[in-house]
Amino acid sequence: MGISSVTDPRARILAIDQGTTSVRATLLDASLTALASQAESVPRSFPKPGWVELDAEEVVAATERVAAAAIKAAEGAPIAGVGLANQGETVVVWERASGKPIAPAVVWQCRRTEALCDELRKDEATAAWVRKATGLPIDPYFSATKLAWLLDEIPGARERAARGELVAGTLDTFTLYRLSAGKIFVTDPSTSCRTLLAGLASGRWDAQLCELFRVPSSMLAEVVSSDAEAGSIAIAGASLPVRALLCDQPSALLGTGCLSPGDAKCTYGTGAFVQANTGGEPAESAGDDGLLRSIAWELGGARTYLCEGSVLAAGDVLTWLRDDLGLLNRPEEVDEILRSTPSSEGVLFVPALGGLGAPRWSGSARGTLLGLHRGSRREHFVRAALEGIAHQVADILDAAARALPSGLRPLWADGGLSLSPAFLELQADLAGSSLRRAAHTEATTRGVSALAAVGAGLIGSAEEAVKGDASLEISPKLDAGARDAARRRYRKLVDWMVSPAGLELMTI
Repeated sequence: MGISSVTDPRARILAIDQGTTSVRATLLDASLTALASQAESVPRSFPKPGWVELDAEEVVAATERVAAAAIKAAEGAPIAGVGLANQGETVVVWERASGKPIAPAVVWQCRRTEALCDELRKDEATAAWVRKATGLPIDPYFSATKLAWLLDEIPGARERAARGELVAGTLDTFTLYRLSAGKIFVTDPSTSCRTLLAGLASGRWDAQLCELFRVPSSMLAEVVSSDAEAGSIAIAGASLPVRALLCDQPSALLGTGCLSPGDAKCTYGTGAFVQANTGGEPAESAGDDGLLRSIAWELGGARTYLCEGSVLAAGDVLTWLRDDLGLLNRPEEVDEILRSTPSSEGVLFVPALGGLGAPRWSGSARGTLLGLHRGSRREHFVRAALEGIAHQVADILDAAARALPSGLRPLWADGGLSLSPAFLELQADLAGSSLRRAAHTEATTRGVSALAAVGAGLIGSAEEAVKGDASLEISPKLDAGARDAARRRYRKLVDWMVSPAGLELMTI
């Protein structure tokens, strides 16, 4: 949209990462060295079992505050470009004229549309068609049924949408709309293809999908390339050019340098997200392998694809252990407990606090604890929770290795839990494969900032910027027999959890 490149050697990049529990803004120089960073927590609410909401207005306000603080650190140097990474499937419906949301944002973790998804899945032909068209299963995780629920349940919303009074989108779209006074109404293919409303082949809205899920396409934003010059937003009195848009997990895939088919990363955030680059085409599937197919990014009209497996609760498990159960005091305790407690002493915990993600996709499953005895202590429970996260990641890695003809290269790890060497050793042991920790732990920031820097003319290519060495490399040390025994026991419990008998007991 006519934004020129920048030649000032002092030029800076502003990267914004809108995560599930916090918003972070980072100021970077032309070499993508972080000069300043500011983060602010954004509280979620849980009004009913399985429901998760955010105040979308507060997300925008927090974005403005952290961005303004980062810009202040530039000390007058020009902001050459903004890169915005968003949390994906979380959706907002707002008034076109005022920009005001008509309800809280429905977060990707929210399971309120489970019954609607069950009804749609009853038609096996429709479910199979959706899977082929989008690369995704019909599941509450994704945006489409959330939007349909908002239109159905908020009085008058569907009628107002039909009159063109309401629009809808993910948090990137809402944020840009608000910070541009309604002038920017866009998203990118890495985000649109997480909604169940866009075709995997193009990343653009599909009329048949919109009709199936009863979401008017007239409500939805224009889909532009991930490196499109989207326009300018206003923060702290400055007009800032937006040069890059990405969903947060693909941004981390790019930020860890996963540029070739078979390159893979796991970002340990609120959830744990394993993604593998599959090149210019989606990975073929011989059946339902439980993995998602999605667009990683679209640069200059050329799309790169990925396959993904999601663990719905990872860092969120630690937050729960700390804030709700009082079993952890600080993040550093993870490493201490794993070092001092080499075994869970028979305690097995599958922390499916919001259901099971890939590869089983059971939204009705709940966290399940087994094997408690009189000698069980706090440390055994915490270790079992961490083992449960690592087991779920190992399941996804097994499925991804089967899905990619060339297999997977050693996994790159980033995000909060990757800061614990003891946890990474546990992950390598249960996966039975080597892994590497990225030198830059904020991989999401690095990915979207690299695209913004290219758009501003500060660097030649994103590939140059994101390649880096590992800060830690770990190989599995657990005996193969012990690993197989641990994996079999875990799988037996998960098999029971998703069986009719298990699900019946979990019904609230």
